[in-house]
Amino acid sequence: MPSIRDQQNRKTVEALFITGRQRLDASLIKSEADNYDFLYSDIELEPELKERASGNLEDMIARVGRNELDSITITGSGISKTDLRALCIKIWETSPSIPINLLHADESGIAKRQIELSDLIGSDLPAVDLNSLQQNISGKRILVTGACGSFGKVLMNRLSELNPAHVTALDHDETELYLLEQSLEFKTGQALFYLADITDQPRMEALFQNRTFDLIIHTAAYKHVPVMERHPIEAARVNVLGTCNIADLAHRFGTPQMITLSTDKAVNPANVMGMTKFLVERMMTSMNEMSQTRFNSVRVGNLLGARGSVVPVMEEQISQEKPVTVTHPEVQRYFISIADAVDHTLDSLCFSDSEDTFLIDMGTTIKIDDLARLLILKKGYRPDQDIPVVYSGLRQGEKMHESLWSESEQQGALPGTSLISIKPQSGADIEVEEYCLHLEKLIQQQDEMGVRTFFKDIQAKIDSNDSAEFVNADYSS
Repeated sequence: MPSIRDQQNRKTVEALFITGRQRLDASLIKSEADNYDFLYSDIELEPELKERASGNLEDMIARVGRNELDSITITGSGISKTDLRALCIKIWETSPSIPINLLHADESGIAKRQIELSDLIGSDLPAVDLNSLQQNISGKRILVTGACGSFGKVLMNRLSELNPAHVTALDHDETELYLLEQSLEFKTGQALFYLADITDQPRMEALFQNRTFDLIIHTAAYKHVPVMERHPIEAARVNVLGTCNIADLAHRFGTPQMITLSTDKAVNPANVMGMTKFLVERMMTSMNEMSQTRFNSVRVGNLLGARGSVVPVMEEQISQEKPVTVTHPEVQRYFISIADAVDHTLDSLCFSDSEDTFLIDMGTTIKIDDLARLLILKKGYRPDQDIPVVYSGLRQGEKMHESLWSESEQQGALPGTSLISIKPQSGADIEVEEYCLHLEKLIQQQDEMGVRTFFKDIQAKIDSNDSAEFVNADYSS
């Protein structure tokens, strides 16, 4: 057996694996291949690469199993996330500790980096044309609510690159707002960091009296299903009344466009949080009937790595070598990276004359159980051997599967984008002012059961035949 000194002194052995659904242009990778000790592939290679190949995937896996490789770099053309995930799982199941990198090669150059979870999960979304985004943003005066949230931070960073005339970053978290201001590079006078609660009408009115906006991107909301299930009054106050307040100000002060971030949980809502987002989507649609402002919603799935979401929670459990908790082995969710969600939300601004709800194409779902096992492998452990996966049972209001649209909604792809246009659900119109006033009264009275009943009554009024039964749990104990 080699001594520790021998192992420390030996040369690092690296392999390059070429895969994908399209034939790779050998000229892009030929010189880079010389930097690797072995070259493997599961596709037909051009002659100048084929003569260097050491074998196929199984040959590489065998070498991994013999601990003869220190790292693997994957490259290719047209690699889907599903195929890449399956490949990484096969490698990590053989040797969980082996690093895997991605090599991207095109006419602009070659870039190598460590593989990330967003490379393996979610839809295979094409990159949005930054020139198109800049045309949507350049020269505009923009209000971003929830600027310190996981989505809001990435959005603010992207806006700083797109030459807006001015951005107002609004949030109620004093510390996070300060940190956000320190982290961004806007020109002097190009950004205002505004501490406020979106439900504070006098404070928000003062902002609109002193500032003119061309665009509002409304992301401020409570998003955690179990927490909102226990606090329906707060969910209604912030998610519904807060949005109602911003939408009313946009209408009264003549803001040309307001776009609101929604969620797939708004489809056939089965919990408090989903119901608030369902109502917000309907509010946006209803406001278009009475206002010159154009109101839209954009539905997204679970944001990968968002603060307090499933991935950071699991990663923390793994870092402490604790069992990873999954509610049910068959629960499935849609995922999208925050960066993709931001860019494709901004891409929806191209359709400013539409009154539809927009949905980002999020591909297929993944079982949370499979996600947990993938994270364990990625961190260098073996599921069930080093770190177990345990099942805690479905939480109140949690569904087994989410849907991107309901059976009563019409959908169609928008050309040149990864967006889907969703026509509103059939059913009676909702009087926005009426239900905001009624909900405000219930909140002032701290009538929790009244809020729950209100949600159920609205659902009945919409008469969505394919809507799941709303959960009306008793949390008084």
